[in-house]
Amino acid sequence: MKISKSKLNTYRKCPRQFQYIYVDKIPSEPNDFMQLGLDVHANAESIGRRLKDFENITRDDVLQAFEDCYIESDFDISEHMTFLFDFFIATIVDGDYTIFSIEDRIEDEETGIRGIVDIILEDPIDNELIVIDYKTSKSKAITDYRLELCMYKKLVESKYDGRTVSSACIFFTKDGKYKGFNFVETQLKGAYVT
Repeated sequence: MKISKSKLNTYRKCPRQFQYIYVDKIPSEPNDFMQLGLDVHANAESIGRRLKDFENITRDDVLQAFEDCYIESDFDISEHMTFLFDFFIATIVDGDYTIFSIEDRIEDEETGIRGIVDIILEDPIDNELIVIDYKTSKSKAITDYRLELCMYKKLVESKYDGRTVSSACIFFTKDGKYKGFNFVETQLKGAYVT
């Protein structure tokens, strides 16, 4: 069995649920929360792919991408979309980061770990990569996501040999907050992981 972030998170949350889903393969329909997450992620991917093609992105480019690429939802995702708009402005317009990859499906053959990285940004100064995962909930403590983000670092660095992931973040589309940490060689307190 291949290991993914979703499988690990499911097992950590409830081993019996893991059994039902991944071993017994009992089918289930997406609930409303899952569908809302799928809709927000589909929009973030569509808009991100459009913006990846631009150079020297402006606020107007982001606005145009949101207008052109918006995917309708049966749910009210307007709040999520507002915070996603702010996210793209803060990172690629004001922050001058570039979009390195969108919805990157990665499998590390050596470890058997696989996952889908929502967005990878590239720092224009040192060319290091920043992994960001979208969550459609309100912000929570970063410790809940430490294992997941470390897996993404391992996956991205295995796929893009010679590239370094300097930090990883969760962006919460429900309240527009970031939680993340930087990867460092020596032990430091706070938002750092060795």
